[in-house]
Amino acid sequence: MQVDKVALNGGEIGWRGQTTRPAAAVDVKQLNIQASGLTWPIQKAAPFSGSSVIDGAVLRFSGQATDKMANVQTEVEALPLSLAAPYLAQSLEPTPMASSAARSRWPGPRPI
Repeated sequence: MQVDKVALNGGEIGWRGQTTRPAAAVDVKQLNIQASGLTWPIQKAAPFSGSSVIDGAVLRFSGQATDKMANVQTEVEALPLSLAAPYLAQSLEPTPMASSAARSRWPGPRPI
């Protein structure tokens, strides 16, 4: 089976973490994902790309993936560190108020 192209546009995800105090809440808006060359059984890595907005920060990603590996590049602009505050509150006293920007590349897990 082969799917030439699949796309999701304008998606939203709401993350609620009730195991922290205060409770964590992250809203992903404007989620757009495109993938092409999907096959079953999987014959080769399928390219994908996308973007979203997380609490005003723009996240972009692209790469290739199979069921066993992923090579992902990400770029984020002005991500508020306060999103991590509920998780850090148990370890840190100050409230994070800064923002960050980063680029990363993950070649996927390596065989042991």
